[in-house]
Amino acid sequence: MPSLVASWHVQIPLEGNLLAQNVTDPDVIGQMQRAFKNFIESGQVWALIIGLVVGYGFRSLLP
Repeated sequence: MPSLVASWHVQIPLEGNLLAQNVTDPDVIGQMQRAFKNFIESGQVWALIIGLVVGYGFRSLLP
């Protein structure tokens, strides 16, 4: 049985290209601001609010 357990291990390759990545835009805060602005301008915020209200309504109907 020990040989079966010993074969369960997973080998993770540690190559240089997996550890180092090219960052094209390091401005994380700016990316978050642009994503939030797009979220508001595209109307997805209304879909979120409507979904929360409808979901809460369905939840209140269930015992």
